[in-house]
Amino acid sequence: MIKKNKKKIVYFGFSLIELLISMFIILSVTSLVMAIFVAGLRGSSRASVEMSVRQNGSLALAQVARMIRNSKSFDGVSIDGSTNFTTDVCYVSPGFGPTPTPQAFKAVRMTAFDGGVSTIACPEVGETSITSKSATLASPLPLTDTTTVAVLPNSCYFTCQQSTETDSPIVGITFRLESLKVGGVVGQTVGQTFQTLVIPRNFVR
Repeated sequence: MIKKNKKKIVYFGFSLIELLISMFIILSVTSLVMAIFVAGLRGSSRASVEMSVRQNGSLALAQVARMIRNSKSFDGVSIDGSTNFTTDVCYVSPGFGPTPTPQAFKAVRMTAFDGGVSTIACPEVGETSITSKSATLASPLPLTDTTTVAVLPNSCYFTCQQSTETDSPIVGITFRLESLKVGGVVGQTVGQTFQTLVIPRNFVR
């Protein structure tokens, strides 16, 4: 009797359900990796924008403070930013009741030792930067990069205070600077408020 050997053929493979589950897992992992990558890019971009805002604001603040501190004469403050600069408003006679809130001004003016008169002014309507104006400049010079940051409207002002009529005035500078966009997305901004006090070294009433 001749015996025939029968070979059993076994097929290896994946069922449709297994393939779908595998694809779902791969897509989930890929989405998670992409989300982490994008979040990292946004975080890096935001940090870069924050640094730009901080550098622009600090530089503008230091420049204004230096001009006031080292001026030959401090010529005063102005409410409208263009006329009637005076130091007479810096001293307020003490009276009864709480200390009054310092008045806000739009500009300050000082004279340098070379005789040049400079005006530092908060932005006008439609402007986005604190500016420096003088006779030697054809147009006002922005003190911040207007392509990346902007002074928030109504956030910029100067103050001027004196303890006595003969003391040097204490000039305050305040403004808030905001980025124009973060990570290429308009509407997502980073902002920081900058302020300092400075005393003119050569004030003479």
